[in-house]
Amino acid sequence: STLQRAGVFWLASALGEDFLYHLAAPAIVHITGVNHDGDVCAGTGIVFAPHNILTCAHVVNDMTVDEYQVFQGVECRINAHFPHPKADVAVVRVDQPLKPVPGLSFLSPKIAQPVFTLGYPKIPFVREAALTMQRGEVTNEFVTTFDGHQVFLYLAIARPGNSGGPIISSDGHVVGISMQDLSQQDRENSFSPHYAGIPSHHIAECLDDLDVGVQIPIENFN
Repeated sequence: STLQRAGVFWLASALGEDFLYHLAAPAIVHITGVNHDGDVCAGTGIVFAPHNILTCAHVVNDMTVDEYQVFQGVECRINAHFPHPKADVAVVRVDQPLKPVPGLSFLSPKIAQPVFTLGYPKIPFVREAALTMQRGEVTNEFVTTFDGHQVFLYLAIARPGNSGGPIISSDGHVVGISMQDLSQQDRENSFSPHYAGIPSHHIAECLDDLDVGVQIPIENFN
């Protein structure tokens, strides 16, 4: 497809997880701030357009985002962030042009599809933020939560700090972004964690709703 020819993500199936990790890493950024109690906290984002980072709405709503941050080795000023009023999707806009990874494309998840979460979870006793990668698979393509979120379910572990980070299929497509662990909403009755993601097609719908003038690159195989 046109998107595939722009980069080499299509080689991920043959070259494996290490190739996929290092190829996607430049597009994945660590978003920092402080919460209402003054504690340092963070989330993850994906550079999908030169001045725009995709993340979760709760990442920007649950903390005061640091005004100046370093993304891709460049100090950037956060000009604005645009959280969706209903879905857990947001766009962060910065003053400096960032570099999306060529060929990075979005495609909806498929049942039993091998996937990987990438993000910056909180890790105790380390000096710097570390980009981690966790393997799993899609367990359900579409469910609706009690609060109306359209999500899919997967088994790859997503820890605090992973929110907003990409969930990437083994063949190199971003199938969604990590959101909060569903078991956090019902700790009394949850017997195991259920990891949920915002599927790519719903992210595209949310960006249309936000009317921010940019859109994620959805794969249509043309």
